[in-house]
Amino acid sequence: MVLVNGKSISQRTGTIYRLHRDDHKAGGKCYIGSTTIPYFCVRLCQHRKAWRGGKDYHGLFQEGSDPLVDIVETYDFVEGDKDSIVKVREREQYYFDLYKDTCINLRRPHPKLEDLSPQKRYQSKYDRSEKGQLCIRRAFIMRRLKNGEVRRQETITKYSQELVNIEDRLKVLRQQKKDKKINKDSEKISSIISFCVNKEESPPDLHQDQ
Repeated sequence: MVLVNGKSISQRTGTIYRLHRDDHKAGGKCYIGSTTIPYFCVRLCQHRKAWRGGKDYHGLFQEGSDPLVDIVETYDFVEGDKDSIVKVREREQYYFDLYKDTCINLRRPHPKLEDLSPQKRYQSKYDRSEKGQLCIRRAFIMRRLKNGEVRRQETITKYSQELVNIEDRLKVLRQQKKDKKINKDSEKISSIISFCVNKEESPPDLHQDQ
């Protein structure tokens, strides 16, 4: 706690870090992140838990082997101060750009205007969809199996069954999309027919009763 203009405020210290490996298992890839957790080992455990839960770190995490950690910068900030948060994001963006050729981060810390193109927006929407999440999970499992990262037969069996479930669900989603398209096309055709029929009807004779 520090005093500013006679008021007590909470000042904290954060960290911008880089995860990488010095072997071939990650193909030279790295991850840029930031955290305000006082003990970085806690943040690393969160990453490892996310990896075990299916998040794809492109080989940075392995069974029994964590990536190397570089603390690239530390920063002080006032809790709740939006300006401080913006500055942190800008610094994180700096390191993202520095390692952009090898960085695996899916989202930029401080998006630029060119990232808001229709293609980027579509990809982002797809990645958040159920189909996108299933495809990402499938790619993650298949990569682990192909690279020999999983050795326990119990885990291999579990992954194999999960792949079957993913394929079954993807078939359902594809069929739902096909049915939706058919219904949409049918409604469109019906609308066109209805329009044509109404157009061909003769207008009423206004002088008939005169």
